[in-house]
Amino acid sequence: MAANSRTIRRWLGDSSGATAVETALVLPVFLTFVLGVFWLGWGIYCGSDVRHAIERAGRLYLSAPTTTDDQFRSAVAANLATVSMNDIAVTVTKTTVSGATMAQIAWTYRYTIQVPFVAPVNLNFDSQIVAPVRST
Repeated sequence: MAANSRTIRRWLGDSSGATAVETALVLPVFLTFVLGVFWLGWGIYCGSDVRHAIERAGRLYLSAPTTTDDQFRSAVAANLATVSMNDIAVTVTKTTVSGATMAQIAWTYRYTIQVPFVAPVNLNFDSQIVAPVRST
């Protein structure tokens, strides 16, 4: 029992603080790295959510050829799981090629990664898809 109490007294009496200093130096770097990886993954997930919603809503032009731009935007908003429709810029242009009508859908989405101790980083997602419009 005496050996245990001596060990405890020696441990409690140690005032060097090397562990506290090492933790104070390493912890901010480690947390910044972990948060950065998390927010990068979340940004990529949000970008893929937008792309998926646009592609699903683009099928409306095939099933309902009289779809308006407002109905298309409402369908995109209904398919979004994590992103607000206000953060997405969507442009729909309908053209006729050789008698077939096509809807060219262009979209952009910008996500900002904000991690402590690091300048904000913007991720820009954009693409275009072409959806055939069924003739009536």
